Order: sequence, then C-alpha cells, then structure tokens
Amino acid sequence: MNLGYNHPHPVNTGSESCTYCRAQYYLARVLGEEGVQELECIITGTAPRYVLVDELELSVRSYTTLAVAGITTIRQLSAMSKKELLRLLKAKKNVNEVVEVLRSVLQIELPD
Repeated sequence: MNLGYNHPHPVNTGSESCTYCRAQYYLARVLGEEGVQELECIITGTAPRYVLVDELELSVRSYTTLAVAGITTIRQLSAMSKKELLRLLKAKKNVNEVVEVLRSVLQIELPD
C-alpha cells in the first residue's frame, strides 16, 4: 500500500518503530484489503467507483436511505440493480434521481 507518502526506509525492512509501517498495518487490520484499496483510491482520486456517495448531489431522503443501508461508496451502489434500489428507496422518483446522477456524473449504468 502506498498512500502517496515518502517512505522513510526501504519497505522490506519491517521496522517496528516506523510510524508509517504501523499505520499501514493497523489500516489493513481495521479496513481489510478492500478497504485499504478504497482508501488509496479516495486519497489519490484514481477511480470513480471509490467516490463516496455523500459526494454526489442527492436529495436528503436518497442519501439518508443509502447511508442507513450501509451503502457508502459508488462501488457498492453500482453493484445494485434498479429493482434492488427501488426496494431500498421505495420511491421511483428517488431511484430515477440516483440513476440519473450516476449516469450524468460518472457514466455508470445500473442494470434493470
């Protein structure tokens, strides 16, 4: 994992006193490998699917419903179908809003 910081020593030395190495170790334990990859992409801005849902301009109702359901990244949201989204949001208007934002801002199409 490289979060864009200058590492103070060669990566393979395994220095236990290195704050950078300890931070990487704890991030990997807390977030897991996928979480660390998402964090890297958020910091570097390299992948739109790792954009946080709260960065989209959604209505309060849509955002809150997604947040309560634990959907926090575009990756999670884009894995859903329109039917799943309708079951979650319970309003076609909100589904259309989310689908349109994904399409216009990130060029992501949800399956039916």
